[in-house]
Amino acid sequence: MRRTALLLGGVLLSGLLATPPALAAPAVKTAVAAVKASPARQSGSCPATVGFSAVVTAKGKGTVRYRWVRGDGGKSAIRSFRVNGTRRAVVTDRQTFDRTTSGWQAVEVLGKKGLSAKARFSVTCAGPIEVYDVAHPLPAAPGRPLVAAADVDVSPPAHSGACPVTVTFTATIQVSRTPAKVGYQWIDDVTGEGRPESLLFPAGGPRSRQISLPLTVGSSTSGWKAVRLLTRDGHHSGRAAYQVTCSSTPPTSPPPTSP
Repeated sequence: MRRTALLLGGVLLSGLLATPPALAAPAVKTAVAAVKASPARQSGSCPATVGFSAVVTAKGKGTVRYRWVRGDGGKSAIRSFRVNGTRRAVVTDRQTFDRTTSGWQAVEVLGKKGLSAKARFSVTCAGPIEVYDVAHPLPAAPGRPLVAAADVDVSPPAHSGACPVTVTFTATIQVSRTPAKVGYQWIDDVTGEGRPESLLFPAGGPRSRQISLPLTVGSSTSGWKAVRLLTRDGHHSGRAAYQVTCSSTPPTSPPPTSP
């Protein structure tokens, strides 16, 4: 009897030890709700921006890693937040569109099967796209409500060769009068919206200012950046697209020449 009990106990213990890790409860349980686009539908001048938001509720202890997945096949960078107990986090994203389009975005929690509900949106561009840059300055309108405009250039727009390489984005922001203060933020296809910043235009000074944003790229990729103006009557920039193709081996130096 004792031998039988020992054998049975050994079988039960080995069964417990052999339980696959996949059956273990996850350290953090998550649920994604209130996924929406704002505005979900818009019609007017372009470029236009659409904001996306969702509420992620997490219970447990650990790190929640997530990203935004887009209907055109694109994905944002992976983002994360810590939880110890119960946490309700609002996650956001923003994209710029310079042509008529429609689509959706959803949240993917890494380690969890499937996507959240989809936030669908549509943008209808009415009339030609107005571009105000160095060659086409924004008209002056002293004494009238402030109007601002942004344009973004990228250099180099395409690179093929050794990496890492620095890609530089230069934004030109113009105002219709001075003095003025203009709020803006960078937007791109990977990180979404950047932190809000501001530019001052002193009275009697230039109505145009430039800001630069360098980006170090270490592997083959493509993407874009744009500037969203936070003023009421602001013309957002279009997308400044870039493409980097890194060679497998760095280029060799040319052979020395004889004097």
